[in-house]
Amino acid sequence: MAKLVRDKIPEIIIRDGGNPKSRFADDEEFWQKLKEKLVEETNEFVESENEEELADIYEVLDAIINFDFGANCRDNSKSLENSRSEFSAQKLDFKKFDKAKINEIKRKKFKERGGFDKRIILE
Repeated sequence: MAKLVRDKIPEIIIRDGGNPKSRFADDEEFWQKLKEKLVEETNEFVESENEEELADIYEVLDAIINFDFGANCRDNSKSLENSRSEFSAQKLDFKKFDKAKINEIKRKKFKERGGFDKRIILE
């Protein structure tokens, strides 16, 4: 089963004596694998309810929000950590996700509909 993994996982497997088979996903496959990874990490959080799994969800959400269709992710001369700051409020080519817009929608929904603070269950 082809599975999206974090960037350093192949290096860790090699360091631990393994011989991983890996490749780079094209844009369409990467987008699909990000959605699968979000479901996977969400299910893991539902089972474990711990901060580590919640952090994994955040990492996947960052990758989804920052997805840049057509970007050359294989350029190792620029670190991912440095490139993340460049995406902070940038519109993206593929799905046109914009962090500022997402936050504005979140604020608007909170103002109009509230949050989940009162723990209301509708039956």
